[in-house]
Amino acid sequence: MIDFDCPKCGGALSVPESLGGYTESCPQCGQVNRVPKPPSAVNNERMLEFSSQQVHLLKDIRGEIRWITIWIKLSVAVVGVVVGALILLAIFTWTAR
Repeated sequence: MIDFDCPKCGGALSVPESLGGYTESCPQCGQVNRVPKPPSAVNNERMLEFSSQQVHLLKDIRGEIRWITIWIKLSVAVVGVVVGALILLAIFTWTAR
């Protein structure tokens, strides 16, 4: 349960943790109040936050991975061309006999 006080009348409210972050009316004065999130939800949200340095590092890594992928594709293409040329050379030499 989440226990908090109404900011208007000071009445005590107690709501289930599943209502954290939603609104609830005060039973005494009718004021609509936002229910505070339970501490576990706040800690989980903080764990998901990235610093700007971490975001830049992730972008740099993603850029490096993109270049590595391009080099791998280019290498595979070059190897394919070389193997194809060797096969054609072998066919032409074999049929020329």
